[in-house]
Amino acid sequence: MALHEQSVGATSEWYTPRYIFTALGCTFDVDVASPGQDVTPWIPAKVFITSNSLQRPWVGFVWMNPPFGPRNGTVPWLEKFFSHGNGIALVPDRTSAPWWQRYAPSADLVLFVSPKIRFIAANGLEGSSPAQGTTLLAAGQQGVAALRRAAANGLGVLMAPCFRRSSPLGRDGGHCDGYGVTLASGTLCPHCSRSLRVTAVRHIDESGFDFICESCHADIIRPSGGEEGAPMAQAP
Repeated sequence: MALHEQSVGATSEWYTPRYIFTALGCTFDVDVASPGQDVTPWIPAKVFITSNSLQRPWVGFVWMNPPFGPRNGTVPWLEKFFSHGNGIALVPDRTSAPWWQRYAPSADLVLFVSPKIRFIAANGLEGSSPAQGTTLLAAGQQGVAALRRAAANGLGVLMAPCFRRSSPLGRDGGHCDGYGVTLASGTLCPHCSRSLRVTAVRHIDESGFDFICESCHADIIRPSGGEEGAPMAQAP
């Protein structure tokens, strides 16, 4: 339900204020974690999901200010958000937290909001300054455009992840982050000689990609213009 981790006070219900959406300058297809349109009528969404959101399909460009809940409570929300791949998520900027380290690199763009957001309490009053700052994570080009507008409107500082998180690639190969780079079956890391599993990839430029080996954490450069599926080191 459009909650935030904590502003100063006893309640855990805090809603995103109107000026955030004014700065973003966009309309969402769905607010996927809403307390109800009657509670937050200023949120520019066409559809408001108020319950069982993780079990329901998300359609189009989504806004997500998830219930933070217990430790790592935001993880299933971020998992679904990046699987959906089209929207903006609001999360605390807990940059050292494992969940933040895991999911922020999956964003196409990150906006560190400044100054700290004074969230709206359930009674409609603005809360005091929270202990934690806020980041907005964009997935997809609509989200990127909205965060760029927000930054131009003075909402904070933009940063683009250098390394983007991807699914592990084992001996059967696969693709990294939609770039269409495939590893051949039996590919070994040229540094540690173990079966290559890639956990992050950076798109440097048109000339190549920079991988990180999951086993030894070595950087591996592969030209993007090379033969599709060509191994860097082949299992004997």
